[in-house]
Amino acid sequence: MKRQQSSPLASYSEQNTLRFKGIYFLVGFIIKVDRRNNPYAEIRISDATSTQILYCRDQTCIDGDVQPNMMVHIEGRLEHVGKRPYFSCKYISACTQKELKLRHLQQLPSWLSHNLNSLNRLLKLVASINTCELQDFVCSVILQQDVAIKFITCPASINNHHTYTGGLLDHSVGVATNFAATKAKDSVLHDLAIVAGLLHRVGITRLLTSDGCKTDVGILSGEESYNLEVCEKPLLVLLEKNKWAADQIYQILACNIGITESSFSSATQLAKQLQEHYSDSILEDKFNATNLIK
Repeated sequence: MKRQQSSPLASYSEQNTLRFKGIYFLVGFIIKVDRRNNPYAEIRISDATSTQILYCRDQTCIDGDVQPNMMVHIEGRLEHVGKRPYFSCKYISACTQKELKLRHLQQLPSWLSHNLNSLNRLLKLVASINTCELQDFVCSVILQQDVAIKFITCPASINNHHTYTGGLLDHSVGVATNFAATKAKDSVLHDLAIVAGLLHRVGITRLLTSDGCKTDVGILSGEESYNLEVCEKPLLVLLEKNKWAADQIYQILACNIGITESSFSSATQLAKQLQEHYSDSILEDKFNATNLIK
């Protein structure tokens, strides 16, 4: 998605940054007391590239009700007080309702990610999609307010495979990477393989919370696919831009991957190929789990 975004947190360092500001995901906001019994706030912000801690001793710089796990406007300045330099917070406020939604994959908080390598691979995979409408589609799906954090923290399944925190991201990136490797680069099939691999289990975000507990839907429904429900609105937008690609994605998402083999009797060739990479990923996870136990 071609949207204006804040600079990566990794670009801010004590060597080359005097002041910075932007919109970032707040992962920590703790009030502490120093040795002189003076209160101060320890503020932790994060994006896909890094995590940064800022300190605030002036409570007037905090505008409104600021809580962890939300997008915030923040401005920091490098201070040279004490033994080593640090970033102090000069202003922080909650984003407006319109701004609360993550607007770029780079805003995904690495602090919450179980596997930073998988998060980096996610960004690279999406950046490698040359079909603009498909890149917009996959970003629109993942960046939905009720999907984004779960996509990088949820297990891939409740009790079958990749059942650990962050398993969904690991599994999705692995399937997308292997599936795309079978297609010619710079081709629409290569792009479709990435999208299919990344989103074939996105429905699990309806069934699990970020800490891996079942939602009300998950308790009632088991592990059926909610892929189409999660992707419904972005898919309608894709349909207007590229009907053929939308039809291919629909067929793939409509298949209950890994649930029943019969669902593939009339599936497209891409959907059948995806099933092979899905099965390989499950076998690899079980193999790794067995060796870990030993």
